[in-house]
Amino acid sequence: MIVKKQILETLAYSATKFPGELAKICSLVWRQNVSHRSIQIRMEYKTWVSFFFFWLVICSPSWGWGTDGHTIIGFMAEDHLKKTTKEAIRDLLDARSIGDPRICTWADQIRSSANYRRKYPNHPTWHYINIDFLQKDKNYPVAKDQNDVLGAIERFRKKANDVSLSKEERKEALMFVIHFVEDLHQPLHCTTRMDDRGGNLQKIKSFAGKEDRLNLHRIWDVDLINYDKKELTNVDFAKRLNEEIKEPEWKEWSKGTIRDWVWESHQLGSKEVYFFKDGKEFPKLDAPLVELTKKNYIDKSLPIMRIQLKRASVRLVKVLNDIYEIPEKKK
Repeated sequence: MIVKKQILETLAYSATKFPGELAKICSLVWRQNVSHRSIQIRMEYKTWVSFFFFWLVICSPSWGWGTDGHTIIGFMAEDHLKKTTKEAIRDLLDARSIGDPRICTWADQIRSSANYRRKYPNHPTWHYINIDFLQKDKNYPVAKDQNDVLGAIERFRKKANDVSLSKEERKEALMFVIHFVEDLHQPLHCTTRMDDRGGNLQKIKSFAGKEDRLNLHRIWDVDLINYDKKELTNVDFAKRLNEEIKEPEWKEWSKGTIRDWVWESHQLGSKEVYFFKDGKEFPKLDAPLVELTKKNYIDKSLPIMRIQLKRASVRLVKVLNDIYEIPEKKK
């Protein structure tokens, strides 16, 4: 069949947002004005569209943590949920783990669904909050319509245990809460510098010697975690991180509000993420691309990444236990 012009336009546009060879090839095809009438695709239309959206899901750099990060946090948190919370969640999720990628990354997966885009039209903005790099006041501005990560968590944690809603609505609310609490602990989901979309436009030449159309956001989503866990499974890495959390940390990290946790994440973004080990700030967006090495960036960033995964798990436990808390009977 002949590929429709609109699909090629969409694919070409995706090259400005999504890394990878598919977007690169489509962009080249469009820029060279190859007639859409001359391109013959052997796949059926639905197969082609499904293929496109599969790549869209896999390659997007703007989703908080990668699948591994979300899965690790979920596995860590699950071990510490109260019995009543586990039972309530098990019923909603049909016995699936909150570390199951189908659960903890569902909020990312639905971006490729036309039905969910209609149902939740503002969903893309719920994963982050754009607090400017130069913001010094803890009273940072939030979206008036609650269409940021802070507002989304507040909205859906009220729905997750609302018995007036259907089971499916409560399940979706729960999956949103799980995902967004995890998202806010990725510092670049709470920080933007020079309008760089949380580091998405801060292009990086290489990470640990690897060149792969990198940007700073993707490095914090995926590459730092993969570098650290090496050959460990997500379950084993989650177990290792869980064992590192001490009781005083559990108590301290459980304090505060979601707004406090967002600010804490932002401070890491504005004071650590955009700086090399020697204290120098990353160059402007139009400057030559930088190379991130073990010595100049990775070693100083790994402890921050680890502590944010740990904090996310502790706070996810708190949020979920609070949602499904059973009020004590009066004596």
